[in-house]
Amino acid sequence: MDGTLVDNWMYHIVSFNEYLRRKNLTPIAELTLDLNGRHSNDIFRIMIGEEQCQRVGFETLNQEKEAVYRDMYSGYVEPINGLIELLKEAKARGIKCAIASSGCRENVEFIIEELG
Repeated sequence: MDGTLVDNWMYHIVSFNEYLRRKNLTPIAELTLDLNGRHSNDIFRIMIGEEQCQRVGFETLNQEKEAVYRDMYSGYVEPINGLIELLKEAKARGIKCAIASSGCRENVEFIIEELG
């Protein structure tokens, strides 16, 4: 879904950094494009280290960060160029489509709702 239906990596970068700022978590590495497509747990390990991850807990980190992401991205979600036309053509031809994501279900539902 991410990077395929929507070009949202910059919103993930901004929301990771905003979440860390809000929680006073100290980054030890910068979030970069080469982390795109990796699971949030791996990104948190790289960004703030295993010790801070274990102290806060991955479930808390992920749930709270993704809530920040959805809040910041709401109202700005746009489909990748050509997506709507592709989906209309697939439907007209009877081609079944599905969404796959390593992200959480709440984010998938959020994107679907935002895109209408």
